[in-house]
Amino acid sequence: MKNKFRLLTVLAFAIIATFACKKEGEEDDLASTTEKTATFKGKVLANTDQTNDTTEFGTPQTQYEAPPAGTKIILSIDGYDLDATPDDDYDYPVRTFSTSTDASGNFSIELPALSNSTYEYVLDEFTANVKIGFQNNSPIFDNDVIFSATPGSVTLTQGQVRVKELFY
Repeated sequence: MKNKFRLLTVLAFAIIATFACKKEGEEDDLASTTEKTATFKGKVLANTDQTNDTTEFGTPQTQYEAPPAGTKIILSIDGYDLDATPDDDYDYPVRTFSTSTDASGNFSIELPALSNSTYEYVLDEFTANVKIGFQNNSPIFDNDVIFSATPGSVTLTQGQVRVKELFY
């Protein structure tokens, strides 16, 4: 019985020693398991007031306004691109993140990033009444105009703060 106990004890220590060893090049601190991040922020803009689209000299110049507060920005990236040592045999899931605009169209989101992590983004559609002119000093609106934006992309590197304006 004592021999079986000794054998099991030796086996247990051997298993622990085997799995407790690190691969060559692995970092020893907790930071190695924490994702590196970058910040993507900016402003979303749409032309919802066409009456202000000229300069003081009468030259056409589009002036943009903020979309409704809460307009969503959805970002996605292949999980493969966020693995510092990716495994070509593993089927990584697509990772999706989202943020929303405030009343001024501003947004900010912290995202996982390595070096040159490229995110695809999509802006939610929204409907607005677009001011198109005046008649008898009263505004004229084009009602229920649907705004949709072309999808885009942004490339981030860990530690970076990337600022970008997004337009409808």
